[in-house]
Amino acid sequence: MRNMIILLGIIFVTMSGYVRAEAEFDFEELMEAVEDNAHELQAFIVNEDADNSLKLTQELKEAFQRVGNYFDAWGDAQDAVDDSKQYQKKLDEITAFLQQKDFGSASSAAVDFAKNCDKACHDKYKPL
Repeated sequence: MRNMIILLGIIFVTMSGYVRAEAEFDFEELMEAVEDNAHELQAFIVNEDADNSLKLTQELKEAFQRVGNYFDAWGDAQDAVDDSKQYQKKLDEITAFLQQKDFGSASSAAVDFAKNCDKACHDKYKPL
């Protein structure tokens, strides 16, 4: 009986940590931030603000890493994992243009990024 109580206690502690971690990660909130940041990135690029543009590309890349990990753990969503990796590569491309101060190419890539992101997995996965 004592072992059973200890086992249940361990399960409770383990699960409460998992639930807390899940509660700290609001997928919908993250995606709203991604959408806002993608549009803000375009504004920074148009204003040739390399520092803030580079900061946002890094934040967006980290967000898509988190999205990829989320869908990878979720399972049965390899297309979303692949899309996440594709967007990270596109952000690397934007970063390279910004580092070269090629704001025209960075702008085109950022617009393409935002358009494709809006069309990607939203129809299939947004109503999570």
